[in-house]
Amino acid sequence: MGLPVTVYRWDDAGAPQLVDHKPSEIINLFKKCLINGYGSKAGLGWTLEYEDAATAKAAFRNSATQGSGGYMRVWSSTGADGDNVDFRLQTCKSMTDIDTMISSSPYATYELQKSLQSSGWELIGTSRGFWFHIYCKYPGVTGTYSFSTSPTFQYAYAFFVGDLDTLDINDAGMFTQLRGSSASTNDNSIVSPLGYGASFGFAWLYDADNSPSTAQYKVSLPYDVALNRYTQTPSSVGVSMILTPMQLIQVSPTYIPSITRPPCRGFVPGTYQASLIGFASELWPLDLKVNNVEHTLLFMRTHQNIWINKEVWYA
Repeated sequence: MGLPVTVYRWDDAGAPQLVDHKPSEIINLFKKCLINGYGSKAGLGWTLEYEDAATAKAAFRNSATQGSGGYMRVWSSTGADGDNVDFRLQTCKSMTDIDTMISSSPYATYELQKSLQSSGWELIGTSRGFWFHIYCKYPGVTGTYSFSTSPTFQYAYAFFVGDLDTLDINDAGMFTQLRGSSASTNDNSIVSPLGYGASFGFAWLYDADNSPSTAQYKVSLPYDVALNRYTQTPSSVGVSMILTPMQLIQVSPTYIPSITRPPCRGFVPGTYQASLIGFASELWPLDLKVNNVEHTLLFMRTHQNIWINKEVWYA
């Protein structure tokens, strides 16, 4: 049975805002969306396990009953809560305190720069996992929130955190972070977001049997994409838009039958690549009903055809 999806956006009544682009604002945003809720929207059912407000550091956990009970730690890249200070994000299987992570993945550093980003953000998720992205509008780009035919100046950096939709429902390594970098070590400099380059994204996953070994997986896209963006829509060109699930496949597979490290680990929850790239003249965020199911379009730099199911994941 699937889990219901909730969509949180900066323009909701009572939504937390990015004003000075501080790590504490990101932490507060996660608190509101994942735990406490705001306005008429309840939180996703995650918990706050640890926090050190003085150093802008917090650790969240997804549902231990509906999900894996994995941990996500967020903290200031400098240890201070200043304006335009980047934040870091890391996942792990367990924690004993705010600074002690067990079976952790490499962390990623994400940009927080008011001059380069707008206040627009979106979080889409469940008690097990979520997508998050911030709309970027570089200096010199004017106008409202919108998609664009320019691949350079307007996009939203994005990442996924939570349980993958694994083929093995008992997979002990399902909780992770999807990021744009393929690095096997911590990213102290700003990491490329998902969908920024030709390779969509990567994850380091612990083996499914709870052993300490890890392997690198990448998101496999069913359709090749170009950097270009287009204004076409299904109705303008008279075609149906096909949505195909996005697999997680091992970067260097052996294709020897393996329960602990299968070549295909599973899927990115509720996430699909469309057979059509378009909608560049539309306003962001963009929602569309496909096959009678509500979806929203991720605003990516190079992959302008990634759609998120707004109704149910892990079905």
